[in-house]
Amino acid sequence: MEILLEYLTKYRLPAETPGRSPKGIRTSFSIAGVEVYPDEHRIARGKLSHRIAPQEVALLRILSIGANEVVPYPVLYGELFGRRFDGDTSNCRVLLCKVLASFQLLRIELKPFIQVIPKSGYLYSPRPTKGRPRSSNSVTQAKDPRKKSKFQKPRKPVSSNR
Repeated sequence: MEILLEYLTKYRLPAETPGRSPKGIRTSFSIAGVEVYPDEHRIARGKLSHRIAPQEVALLRILSIGANEVVPYPVLYGELFGRRFDGDTSNCRVLLCKVLASFQLLRIELKPFIQVIPKSGYLYSPRPTKGRPRSSNSVTQAKDPRKKSKFQKPRKPVSSNR
């Protein structure tokens, strides 16, 4: 029971009031180099900005609060969908895909920052886990199909004798 209470106090989102926050209090937070404005349901990077759904904002807040720790599915489902986790992760996957697509509109790839931990939950790392953060508008070189991978076995030449 103590562990459950610890998770609830750590990940439980504060009760949101319909009005705006008083002047001078910062309500935005940053995740993966993008500023999130929960009151406006908006994400921004530089001059680019995009409106997102309230559940997307909630997912981003939960991940940023639990940086470098696995946020378990029961916590995600309780906070995001207001129900118990029954083992089906499809709702979280769909929501994460929506967030990834929203970040791509700002030319940021969020995938290197978030790991899906099988049967556990999501792990957000402020530093990307696979290489460095890439902009989705970066140019990627196509691999030469004739070049052999170091893991490929050499092919035997085909003889034309029949």
